[in-house]
Amino acid sequence: RLDTDGKRIHITNPEDILRISGLILDSYEYVKNDDNFRRGSRVSSLEEVE
Repeated sequence: RLDTDGKRIHITNPEDILRISGLILDSYEYVKNDDNFRRGSRVSSLEEVE
């Protein structure tokens, strides 16, 4: 389990350090997608078009 205080990530178990690369890759994939930052959901905007 990873805990955070807003500035730091606290690693309680040494094996959790292996999760950091996955967290970074997941975060990068999320911010690459502009749809994640649009107002409203993508589903509702598709429904309006139909």
